[in-house]
Amino acid sequence: MLEAADVYLAAVKEQPPFTDVLTLVHAEALGRFGGNGLGQHFTPWDLADLKGELVADHYRRHPLATASPSLYEPTSGAGGLVLGQLRHWKGDLGSLRVVANDLDPLCSAMTALQLLANQFVHNKPLRECAITVGNALVSDEKLAFASVRKATRDCDQQRNAEEAPMHAF
Repeated sequence: MLEAADVYLAAVKEQPPFTDVLTLVHAEALGRFGGNGLGQHFTPWDLADLKGELVADHYRRHPLATASPSLYEPTSGAGGLVLGQLRHWKGDLGSLRVVANDLDPLCSAMTALQLLANQFVHNKPLRECAITVGNALVSDEKLAFASVRKATRDCDQQRNAEEAPMHAF
């Protein structure tokens, strides 16, 4: 198990920050072993990366009216679309709140692993990261993983003064 963690962290380190390295591995396993009945299909990394570029370009032309933005992904899979967005994010990652959810606990765990590993390995912390498990259509998500960056007093005061809206992908 420790060897697998070392190999994974080495793969994360070799790639640019917020690159999806697990989607292909998981998709191959689903194809080889017949999946688990959830009808899972994962966005290929090149499309997730392209979507991240398009969204970043949109926000460059139409800036957010908040200093503490939030991103929400209701069906995160291995986290590819979230990673694509973060890879091209032009704002301060340290002010960004990310909330991701998946019905499959393994997918939520993969999203959490990829977000945490990229923050740690590339030293690019997010303000907050919350990963939930559940059905987003009926709002039964349960918190599975959370990380919060130690905030400064000024950032806390600003956040309390203005609750940022969630921006879905």
